[in-house]
Amino acid sequence: MTHPVSKQHAESQETEAFATSLKAEILCALCLLAGKPKPSANPHLTPLLREMSAHRIGKKLIERFVHLSKSYEEKELFRAVLSFDCGNQSSNLELAEFHALLAEGQLEPENVFGSQEYYELKSQIDALLQSTSGLVALIDAGEAVSQLCGEHMDCRFEVLPSLFLPAPPEGRIGVMSATPIGKLVGRLHFGFPLQHDAEAFGIDPLFVELHCRHLVLEAYLNRHWPNISRTLRTDADLENEVRLLCDTTGYSKFWPNIIYVHLFTALKIHMGGYDEDVGILSYKIGKERGLNILPWFVRWIGQSREANDGVLPLDLLYGALIADKENWKTDAEIIASLSSAP
Repeated sequence: MTHPVSKQHAESQETEAFATSLKAEILCALCLLAGKPKPSANPHLTPLLREMSAHRIGKKLIERFVHLSKSYEEKELFRAVLSFDCGNQSSNLELAEFHALLAEGQLEPENVFGSQEYYELKSQIDALLQSTSGLVALIDAGEAVSQLCGEHMDCRFEVLPSLFLPAPPEGRIGVMSATPIGKLVGRLHFGFPLQHDAEAFGIDPLFVELHCRHLVLEAYLNRHWPNISRTLRTDADLENEVRLLCDTTGYSKFWPNIIYVHLFTALKIHMGGYDEDVGILSYKIGKERGLNILPWFVRWIGQSREANDGVLPLDLLYGALIADKENWKTDAEIIASLSSAP
């Protein structure tokens, strides 16, 4: 017999999941109508969006979305809007107003899509959430990151497949936020094709687990990164040396992000999911992505964990970079000498 409180909690979570999914689908619809449209996972359903501009809230949302798109990249805007649900706020007044209008659309979806269209969408979203509900029960990403880094990561996840996002690998958006009591809430959105075999797009429990692990890794790094970044910013000599060795495209204004990407990628390699030796893999991925000192980070993580009883001492990273320049410069020379894959 199901306990009444447990049943109420489950129903509450289902309602919350539907509300978040609906918000994500409205955002996807706005991208298809007013942004730079990408292939939908379910193009046969896009006709359900054709009346949005004829409805009061739908029309306002399209106008606001077009305006915000001038300031935000598409995924950045998705994350910024969806993270409001986990208690995050924004100092950007336009974004806050857009979120308020989106919340109004959740309460009155008939004034976004039209009555007939909304009820058809609702049935599709309900069916989609039901068919993928088992995936979230298998996730153990918080424990996996805790074991890797030696730091407790208290988190829960929601897997929220989308009708209108592109199918993976392109249509994947993760949002990780903290509740007022400090618990992490991860939400993974991805396009789910209803008329095709989902596994043909790599959608399976391993796909969900790995991407949820990446969300937890981001949260873990973000706890420590402000202090690391402040130290890195003061070292112009280190910046010049790193820039000479790595592909710095996209990092012209904030060079510590070069280190962040190396560290994050190295942690993902240690996290697993690969068939190759991590050392060999670090050179291969480093070459492919222009992360020319990646092998050093992979070694440093392994050696540091071993020397500190499984705890990764991120506060020692800067000192290690300074003390071991000869080795990471050698790694960069090795990667530069490797031939690119055909």
